[in-house]
Amino acid sequence: MLELKVMKRNIYIIICAILLSMTSCDKDFLTVAPRDQISGESFFKTAKDAEQAVVGVYNTLIQDAHFTMIQKVLAQNTWSDDAVNVWLGSNYNNIADGSFNSSEGLLNSNWTSLYRNIRRTNVFLTNVAGIQMDERLKERYIAEVTFYRAYYY
Repeated sequence: MLELKVMKRNIYIIICAILLSMTSCDKDFLTVAPRDQISGESFFKTAKDAEQAVVGVYNTLIQDAHFTMIQKVLAQNTWSDDAVNVWLGSNYNNIADGSFNSSEGLLNSNWTSLYRNIRRTNVFLTNVAGIQMDERLKERYIAEVTFYRAYYY
């Protein structure tokens, strides 16, 4: 009697395994468009989209409300003997005198900002070619964004 119950259970398990193995997911099941952002392929359609992307590249020059990317680059001269750091108590003093360590977030945040901006310019340059728009305007946008890409490098 016990053997019969075990055998029945095994048969049910085998039948369930066979039935489950015959089902499959759609190939596109895991290919889902992100819902929280627009991809480069779906965004770059019109001249207005290109203009918005260029504005986004220019917007990266301002990292927060009081400190622009240009000011960061100029302040980085205080890491060498090219300039004197007058911001007492800032992380730049630690870097200038060699007392910074891995807990200083300044270096990491600068590199993160620069490479985020490089990515933004690369996305623009990759996708703008497919937009139907005035060629002179497109060339101007490409030149501006290429300049900022070099600047961020």
